[in-house]
Amino acid sequence: MKFDLANFSETTTNIPALPNDPLLNGVMGAPVEAMWSNGTSITMNPQHNASIVGVVYKNGSAFGNSNVMVAHGTYGNGRFVAFGDSSPCDDGTGDSNDQLYNGWTQDANGNHEILIMNASIWLASSPANGINLAALEPPVSFFPNPVQGMGTLKLAPEVDLAKSTFKLFDASGKLIFSMDKFSSHEISIDLTAFKSGFYYFDFKEASENVKSGKIILTRD
Repeated sequence: MKFDLANFSETTTNIPALPNDPLLNGVMGAPVEAMWSNGTSITMNPQHNASIVGVVYKNGSAFGNSNVMVAHGTYGNGRFVAFGDSSPCDDGTGDSNDQLYNGWTQDANGNHEILIMNASIWLASSPANGINLAALEPPVSFFPNPVQGMGTLKLAPEVDLAKSTFKLFDASGKLIFSMDKFSSHEISIDLTAFKSGFYYFDFKEASENVKSGKIILTRD
């Protein structure tokens, strides 16, 4: 694998369908977009390391070994993830005298946060570290996230359905949707009536807050 001598800026949605990939379908959700700001690409060489996988590509590129923007693989007992740009990791904090950027949540409709957190969890759960990835699964998750309309709320088996409540709020904090007394640990949530944007949810079990989170709704 090598980083190319290139410099480009683009927003891409050229992501392969890999349902079992830990970065594209991880604990935090499924990223669908990435944005490079004066970044570069990666050329993979599976002959040197057959484990390497490209997960984000430049727009219009085939899912091959070139024009890769994000890749991951294993090396010995360890794992690696390669990004061709540092911009997605910028969170807008730093010296107030410098020009600061927030690629973490502002760029790519918040998808960088999902992608990087999936990558971090996968790296941390390497067998060499003795960490069980299944143990990191949250009691409540919503997917896909970002979502275009219909999503799924997934509850861990230990969640008491009869004592649980789910509330969804818009960016202003207004309650726009709620439900309780679930009949299943996987529930379809219809968000087609709402506009694109950021939404926030609270999930409680027996009045105790189990999880709060953000849902990104993107409408065509």
